[in-house]
Amino acid sequence: VELGLSLKGVRTALNLELGLGYLRRSQATRPGSR
Repeated sequence: VELGLSLKGVRTALNLELGLGYLRRSQATRPGSR
């Protein structure tokens, strides 16, 4: 159970990192936003 939880946490963390990076890139490439 612990292993599954840790794997789930790592997976969610990676998804959050990817999501934040994607949002940051989209905002940076958008000319209208600062």
